[in-house]
Formats: sequence, C-alpha cells, structure tokens
Amino acid sequence: MSSVSPSPLIALISSECSQKHAHNRGFKSLSHFIFPFTSHECQVREPIDNLKASQRIRLDIRDISSDGHLLTLSVLPYVLIQALKTCTDVSQSIKLFRDVLARCSEPSEHESFGHYLACIFVVSTEDENPLGEFSKMIQTQQTLYNTTSTLMIPGHCSTPKWAAPHAKTPRHYILLHDSRSPRSSTERRDELLAQMCATYGNDNCQMLQLDSDSESAEMKGVWDEIDEFNDVLEKGLEEAHQHSTDAIAPGPNGASNQQSPSSPTSSVATISSTMPAVGSVSPNSHPNSTVVWKSSKKLASLADAKAVQAILSKFLDVCLIPYVEKEMRFLYETAGQKKGIGKSFTSMKRWFGSGTALSNMATPITYAWDSSEMQTRRLADLLLMFGFPNSAFEQYRGLKRDLEADKAMAAHAVALEMCCVALHSAQPQLNANQFMIKYLETPVSLLIEHAKFRRYPSILRCAFNIADIYSDLGLHKEAALNLAKVSSIEGDHLVAVAQTLAAEQFEKAGMGRKASFHRVLAANRFSNAAIPALSFDCYRLALPAFDKKHWGVLDEHLAVRLLEEGQKAGVMTTDIASECIRRLVAVCPKLSPSLQTERLRTIVNALDIYFPHRNEPVEMLTDIPKVEMETVKAIYGERPLWNEIDENEHQSVSSDGWITVERAAHHALFGASAPYRGMQLVSDEHSDNQKIRETPAGERFRVMVDLTNPLKIPIHLQNLRLSVSDIHNQSGIEGSEKSIPELGALEHLQLDPEETKTIELYVFPRVGCLKFRVDGLLFQLAVDQKDVEARVPLKCRGKRLNKTAKQQKSKIYTNDERLSATVAQKPWPLVEFRVIKSPHQWSYCDQAQRYQLEIENIGHENVMSMCLATNAFDRVAAGSIDENEHHQQFKMNLAANNAKVATFRFEEGSTSSTDSFLKIGEKKRIFFDVRSSDEPTGSTVAPKQSNTVILIAYRSSNGTMRQWRRVIDGERRRLIALTAEILDLDTKSFSIHLKNCVAVSQAALSRVEILRIRTDRNEASTGIKNDCSTTVLPSVNRRVEIESEQTDTIVARLVPLSQGETIKESWLTTTTSVTPPKWPCPAEIHSTMDDEFASKIAEKIGILWKANIVNNEGLVTSFIGESFIDDPFVKLKTLKKDDSVLSSLRISCETTAKEISHNFSASHICELPITLLIQNKDLQRRPVSVSIKLSSKVREPVDGIHLVAPENRHQMWIDRPVRKQTIGIDDEAKLEMKWKITHAAVYDVGGANLSIEAIFEGSNDAVIFKVPSVLSVVKSSSYTVV
Repeated sequence: MSSVSPSPLIALISSECSQKHAHNRGFKSLSHFIFPFTSHECQVREPIDNLKASQRIRLDIRDISSDGHLLTLSVLPYVLIQALKTCTDVSQSIKLFRDVLARCSEPSEHESFGHYLACIFVVSTEDENPLGEFSKMIQTQQTLYNTTSTLMIPGHCSTPKWAAPHAKTPRHYILLHDSRSPRSSTERRDELLAQMCATYGNDNCQMLQLDSDSESAEMKGVWDEIDEFNDVLEKGLEEAHQHSTDAIAPGPNGASNQQSPSSPTSSVATISSTMPAVGSVSPNSHPNSTVVWKSSKKLASLADAKAVQAILSKFLDVCLIPYVEKEMRFLYETAGQKKGIGKSFTSMKRWFGSGTALSNMATPITYAWDSSEMQTRRLADLLLMFGFPNSAFEQYRGLKRDLEADKAMAAHAVALEMCCVALHSAQPQLNANQFMIKYLETPVSLLIEHAKFRRYPSILRCAFNIADIYSDLGLHKEAALNLAKVSSIEGDHLVAVAQTLAAEQFEKAGMGRKASFHRVLAANRFSNAAIPALSFDCYRLALPAFDKKHWGVLDEHLAVRLLEEGQKAGVMTTDIASECIRRLVAVCPKLSPSLQTERLRTIVNALDIYFPHRNEPVEMLTDIPKVEMETVKAIYGERPLWNEIDENEHQSVSSDGWITVERAAHHALFGASAPYRGMQLVSDEHSDNQKIRETPAGERFRVMVDLTNPLKIPIHLQNLRLSVSDIHNQSGIEGSEKSIPELGALEHLQLDPEETKTIELYVFPRVGCLKFRVDGLLFQLAVDQKDVEARVPLKCRGKRLNKTAKQQKSKIYTNDERLSATVAQKPWPLVEFRVIKSPHQWSYCDQAQRYQLEIENIGHENVMSMCLATNAFDRVAAGSIDENEHHQQFKMNLAANNAKVATFRFEEGSTSSTDSFLKIGEKKRIFFDVRSSDEPTGSTVAPKQSNTVILIAYRSSNGTMRQWRRVIDGERRRLIALTAEILDLDTKSFSIHLKNCVAVSQAALSRVEILRIRTDRNEASTGIKNDCSTTVLPSVNRRVEIESEQTDTIVARLVPLSQGETIKESWLTTTTSVTPPKWPCPAEIHSTMDDEFASKIAEKIGILWKANIVNNEGLVTSFIGESFIDDPFVKLKTLKKDDSVLSSLRISCETTAKEISHNFSASHICELPITLLIQNKDLQRRPVSVSIKLSSKVREPVDGIHLVAPENRHQMWIDRPVRKQTIGIDDEAKLEMKWKITHAAVYDVGGANLSIEAIFEGSNDAVIFKVPSVLSVVKSSSYTVV
C-alpha cells in the first residue's frame, strides 16, 4: 500500500444510494471497491523539457465521508497499535504499521502530499434526482474548503486539504448503474447519462455499470490488502471511541473524568500532553457494530473490474493528467525559475533581518500556500508523484538551500528527506561512493529537534525513508544508527518499531550482538505498549545470539520476559519454554537470594503450565540440584558399606597395584592355574570402568552421588530414586514383571543454601534379571504448594586417552560402564568385618601395629576359604584368635603371580577340602600385624612403596567370591636409630650403636628396651647372601634401655650355626612376656636416592625392642617393634673399594622454581634458589669433608633442549662459588644457594655447573661427585612472577 513516492490523492463524494450499492456488494465504500484497480499507465508531459513520458501511476482515491487522515493525537495512535497487534510476526506487523502510517497520517504543513488534487462525484440511477445530488455534492465540496467545516467529515478524521482553490479543482462525474437493483432501467440510465453530459461535458462524465450478482473465483483475494487495513482501522476506532467515552464519563461529583489512557496507550497520553488538541473522537461518531471486511462476501466480477479500470483510465487521460501538466507548467514558470531571486532575497534577510540567529531558530517558520517556497515545493511534489524524480530532485535541492538560509529547519528537513528520495528513485544504480551521503545524515535529527509540536508521523516517515535508502546503498550500520535516533521521541510502540528495524539493519551489517541488543530494547518497548505478541517475537529473535555467552543477567531477563510475554499473548511454544527454563536454571545460581526464590517459582510454574500432560519427567533441571558426576560411585552388593570406603585410596595405591594384590588372592583361593576374573566391588572415577561389572541378585546395587544446592536458598526434593533402562531378563523379553528391579527411594531431602550432601540410592535386581543400566536420577522439586517431576541424566565420562597423536590433539574418552551391571544369578558369600582394635593414625618407624577383626557370616552361603594378600610381603604377619585368646600364626606364602606379594590362608587344620571355614551365622576373630616402614614420612630416603595394602578375599562353594580391603598409610616418626660398625674381621665382632631419636621436649618419658637380637635372611631378596647360616651372640647379656636422646652400644659377634641347629636369636632379657610377630626380615630397601652403586644385602640383623612413651599430655603408650640393619661383614666383603666410595654420598638437587618469569628491563639479574641435600652413607663409617665447586662457564650442552644459553658465555654465577662442610656418619647436610641469571634461557642448575669434592677421614685423596641435573626455565616477561 505504501510506497517511497506518495500517490496522487483524489477525493470521492458519493450519494447515499451509491454507498448502499457498495454495502450491498460487501464493501465498506466505493473507494473500498475501486482500490485494487487504481494503478494505470499514462503519458505525462514533463514541464521543463516539455517531453512526454510513459508513467505508471497509482491513485489514492478516498471517500471523504469515511476515509480520511486520522487525528494525530487522539485516533492515529490507537490505529497504529492495532496494526501492530494484528499479527504475531513482528516483520509482518511492522509492514502493516508502515502502510497505516503512510495512509492515515495528517498532511504536513511543509509539503503538498496529502492534499486532494481532484474530486470524483458519484450518483446512482436509483437516486430520485441525480443531477440535484451532483449540485448538493458540489456545494458540499465547496464548504470543505473552510477549515472549520465539519460537514460529512467523520469525527475521527481531520479536515481535508486541497491542492487548488475550489474553482480550479478538476471534477469528474460518474453515474453508477447496478443491474442487480430491482429499480434498474437501461432507459433511465441512458437518459441520465445524456443529461450529465449536456450539463458537465462529455469528457467529464462516465457511466459505471455493475452486472455481477454473485462472488467470482477470479476475484478472490483481490481486496485482501484493503480489507486488512479496514479491519485494523475499525478496531483502532473502536478502541479510540472507548477511550474517548471513558475520558468524558462523569465522575463521582459530576465532573468529567480526565485521567490518562491506560497502559496500551500510555504513550499517546504523553504525546497529547505536549500538543494542543486538534480534534477528538465524538462518542456518537462510531458505529455500534463492527464488520470484519476480510471475511465479507464480495459480489464483483472480472467484468466489473475492467469497467472500473476503464473509467479510471479515462479520468486520468481527460481530467487529471491535463490538469497536472498545466499546473506543473504554471508552477515551473512562476516559481521554479526564480531560484536565483530567492537566493538573493534570503541572503538579504541574513543581512537586514531583525533578531539573532538563535531567536530565528526558536520560532518555527511556516510559509503561505501561495509563497514561492510552497509553490516550488508543490512543483517538486507533483514531479515526484507523476514520475519525474530527476526534475523533482533539482527542485528539492534548490528549495532546501533556501529553507536552510531562512532557518526554517523543519521545512528544510522535510525537503532534504524528499531530495534524497527523489535522487534515489531517479538513479537507483548509484552506490555509496556516488550517492550524496551527506544529505542522509541530518533530516531525522533536524525533524526531532525542530518539527512543530514534535510531529511523530513526519519523524517516522523520514526515518523509514532514509533507512531504506541507506540499506539499498549497502550501508546497513548507518541505516540502523539513523533508526536508533527515533528512540528520543515519546511513544513506546513508535520507538519499538524503529528499534526493531534498526536490529534488522544491524543484523544485515553482521553486527549480531547489537542486533540482539536492539531487539531486546524493542521487546521492552512493545511490552510497555501492551503488545505482548510482538514483545515475545522480539525476545525470541534475540534469544539465539546470547546462547552460551554466559551473560547471566541478560539470559535471566530474556528467559523471564519470554515466559511472561508468551503467556500474555498465548503464543508460547514448548520448545521456547524449554529453552527459557534451561537458561533460568543455568543463571539462577548467580542471582540474589530474593530473585532466586522468585525465579525458582517461575521455573516450576512454567513447567506446570507448558508441560502439564507430560508422560516423562522433564530433563531441564540439570543444575538444580547439581549432580557432581565425578563423585558417582557404584557399589555392587551389600558390602562394603558407605563408611568403609576409603575416598583417598587411589592416591596411595594405583589401579595396577590393586589388581596385582587381587590376582594373588584369587590364585590363593582357586589355585595358580585358575583364570583371574576380577572382583571389583566399588567403581568410581579412579577405577577401571571400561568393563561391565557383576552385581549379585537379591542384593542392592547401590549408587552414591553428591548433590549440591547451587542456590543461596534452601531447596526441597521429594521421592528421590534412580532411573533404570536396558533391562534384560532370562527369557529375553524386556518389560516383563520379573525384569523390573525394585527401586529404593529417599522420601525427602532438604539442601540448605550452597550445601552438598551425599546420597545413596539403590536398585534391587531379582533373580531372573540379567542386565540393567542406571541412566538418570528422578526426583520431585517442591516449591510452595507445587511440585514438578524432574530427571537428571547420569552419564559418566571415562578417562581421557592420550597415547596416539589423534588422541592428544582431540579429546577422546574411554567408555565408562560403572552404572551398568550384569546380574550374577548365583548368590555371593557375605561376611561382616568389624574392626575391634586398630592402632593410632601415626606410628614410629619399625613399630609393630596389630589389627584385630571380628568376622561374621551374614550371608546365605558358607564361606569355604579365606585368605589375606598384601604387598608388604616382608612386613606383615597374620593369624587367628580362639576363644581362649590363643593366637595362631598363619603361614606366609609368596603369590604365584608376584614374588613381592604375600598371601596367608585362613585354615585351621581342616582335613577336608569340603569343610567350611565360616558357616552361616558363625563368628571368628582374626588379626594381622604390620611393621611400619623403616624411614620417617618425608625423608629423602623414604621407600618408594611405603603404603601397606591389606586385602582379605573369601569364596563360597559355588565359586563366587568377595573382598574386604584397607590401605594402611599414616604418619611415621623415627624412634630409634641403629648403625653397625665392624670391630674385628677375624672374630666377626661388631658393635651396634643405638640412639633414642625422641627429643626431651617431645615427650615426658621415652624409654626403649632392647629385647632380642637375631639374624635372618629373606629368601625373596635378590641381594647377596651368605653361604652358611649364622647366629648372633652378644658379648655381655645385660639389660639395654635408652631414654630420650640417649645412646648405647651393644657388642656382639656372629657365630656359624652347627648342623641341625635352627635358633638364630639371642634374648637380652628373660622377664618379658612379649610374643614377637613372625614376619620375615626386609628383602631390600628401595629409596628415592637409589642409584646404580647401591648394593642389595639379603642378610639382616634384627633388633626387637619395646617402647614405653608418656607424652606431654600424660598419655601412656607401650608397643614393640623390630628394626633391621644389613650384615656389615657381608656388605664389606661383597662391595669393591671404588664402589664403596662412590656410594658413600647420596646427593640430591632441588629448586622451588622450575619455571620463572622475570622482567630483565627492570632488573638485569634474576635470582634462582636451589637446595643441595648430601647424606653420608659411608660403609666404613667415616666422616667426610665436602666442598661445592662451580664451573664458571657452561662447558657442556644440555641434551634435548634447544633453548640452552650459548656455550662459553658467562650468563650465570652463584652467590658463593665454594662451600665447605663436614658431614658425620648418617648425617645429612642441607645447603641453600642462589644462582644469578642475566638472560632468559633454559639452565641446568646442577649437573654441568656444580660438583662436590669429598675427602673422607683418614684419606688424603679427593673424590669428585656429580650433582644430579635439574633444569629450570627462565622467561623474559613484562612482570616478575616469584
């Protein structure tokens, strides 16, 4: 309907009978009937070049009695809002909005658009006196030239404006003959037409005959555009009429109610308050009934359409075009050629005019209709309307200069707008570089600033036209910025339209974020204007741009507004509702507590409204509560209990370490040739979960998981349970009654703000169920009186693969099957382990720790056999305790699969393999002793494997088995230090030096008594052994006790055993009742400082001791232990002299900064601290004097490093190049130094730069030791990181 170039406006005045014909045929008026047929090709002569050109012109014919320009303040806003409410699609609504704005806006005083050029009079052959009706209509038209006349003008329309005086306005006369009318007569028709031609002339009179009497399929949809407009107009007028009635309704005291309009038209009230009343809607001007014209039955045929086209074509050719050509020629001769005079006159006004420029700008300037400026404007408008944009551009360009010189800025802005429109219409091929872009920059701003009474229709039309031109030139960003200027005017629905169009332009410019931002602004404005459907559509269009951008506030605003506006408009879809709920769930933890309560209520209400008949639980509450997937544990069976699971056992023992011990226990129970099947009872993120594990039928398959409340408010969960799928039974038919396992439920769970709780749920598979999988967590989230069924998927992710190049470049994870299980149909044995006695969490080195367990068969199967497996094969002893407290030691056997794993069979002399070890309901007591490691926690020579693994496995008669396991790992402290010194090689005399390492300040009493000395050999050791067995005899049998920080020495000698003699021990006391554990001696000691020179000795000397300690708090403890030292004679005999010297010092180098960033511009020297640890382990028990020396230059390259500093360049030095220190036997020296670096590179802070020169007591020869290489990276940065 609307176009860039306005259409010529033609008035139509008809008789009452003519209007009845239109109504009877289903039309609002005659102008409604002829609307689709107003476009015609015609020849128009251009006044400047006097050449004719073929133009296609569309007439805008309006019935003055029903169609006119709506009142800007009191009617037009309601109609515009109705245009926006017609469609739920924002683009279609805005298109209709622009059509209504172009057709219904009052004409501006600065232009001739909207002024009627001619008038068409229509009478019917049914009129009593058609010629008299013509006379009345001519008189009526004459009265319409009076601006105060309201004759036949609807109350909602403004007074019509005419382009020429009454006498000069062209008139055309039409006789309407409807053959459907019962009074129709061809004779009367011809007679009346002849009278008309005689009175008004043959060229000015025509006859329109309508012959159709039914609907025509050929004409279907022809009037859709004007029907939609009429329907919008009717609804808008009805709302304006209602508002007018409410405004003048008497109040309680009889006064008029002058309150402002309601929310949908609040913007109109704001506009009205700043502008004088031009007109108002009369309460009686609106009809009582409203017709929906789009669905009305229209009686018109193709022949009728052709008849109308023929009449309008003749009207153009013989009436309108000649008048327009004459008028353009006249205007061009009187005004178009006087641009030079106008320029001179305006220049004179600038020199001689009164007042300042500021005062001129403050007073709006208007021009009389016959002024030269308005004549030029009329000429330019006619040229543009009738297809001569080039000539129109020349007139507009000259006019806008004169208006600018006159400071008539509003008129100048309107002329500048049409100058751009004319240029673009004349030369659409111009690009952005060729077009006069400067013309496009200011019109909108000038109109907003200077337009009289802030005429919003002119501002909107200008903004739309300029934006269209910008867009056609490819300047989409500029088009959007131009539209954004409209935000400064009042009227939410007006600003919303401009911001929506600006968003489209930003999107075309590739500025997605700005486009979405303006859509959100537009949606807010539409919401304020009570147009929820378009508000919803704008929010919907903005939604994808903010997806996963983690803009919490904006996500929350969009989701809430979409839910609210969608509910108001009734256009919400389940997909958008799901997306909104997902965003609210994601952003809810970032809000304040009050907002979280409100948003949680919004989420539950939305789920209840949009998903009321769901069959499956919703899966949108994935983070309320949050399921910590890394904490998921699957427990296969009734044991172990949740409090028996060690959360940190993976830090102490690797998966391979557990498998080694499990395999040893399996072979001990089933034999060395039995295939290992595994017996994993607990699966978590640290276990191997690639295989599907077994769970016993008739026992719970338990799942433990942590639930975290991410909100700052408490949440209430009800009926928590697991979701199970992929259920298979023995018959293979899924879904049968037998295949549905029982699900355990947690009736109620409250999570306080930001609280984390561990819950345990279970699946109870019955016999007959073969396989199932847990795939989700089901619960009800309760808010107020509503609750919603929700489901959180449980999908565990396996460990990341990092072996191949493809796996390193892309994230590939293994399958995690911990929540899948196959069901074992045979029952498993079930034993309850109760720890009766356990030692303290910390211990002393070599201390004997006893654990006592009570075991009870609580299952339905007899336990046929049981064994204990441990990786501490040289530090564990095990046995049973009978009712008389008698301790029976079990025999230790090395595992079939690993010689460093020990196993103990729990058999009490059973004579038959069919005897049960533990019958159903039977109880027994067992124990195992563990000797602590011989090095304290944190020592540089601490054993690499210091954690003791205890695994007790048992099996039933049907071959099923289960396990109980523990990791014994605690803090260790040194209690006693032992060293051996050879006294006489011939007699094999030696001394054992003892020292109590507990300081006086650490305990009130610390007394250690030596009970026994023995020799032993570990057959599993790979070290060097004696050819014959020996025993140790002390020189003097005396009681040896040492207290805190005291020392003592025992002198003894080794004596070979006679043939058949087995006693290898000597007791130093006869009063003790201690029963020593029967563990083997250590096989060998592995330490972090082992190197290629370390020797392994199988022969050991064991010293059994008893300690009594009273700590400073008065707690008394008493315990035993056994410490071992290497046989000094075997060690001396087997080691070479060079090897003994090279293995005498143990050296390590450490740095706290493996990577450091330093700003060399601020400080030229970077300091790099290092620590040297040197321990004297000389076999000949000699003190040593060491000197640390520095090589001043880098003489050896570091292999494999490409950033090594250049050779022979002095880039690093140490604070003290030589350090000397004496180190006693078994003592450790700690030396701290600092390297000073001058360049960024990779440095070896040990190795090639440092060396240790050692001189042992009694020797003058210096031995050079190498410091281990340690690499450190020094980076150059603008800041220093320490």
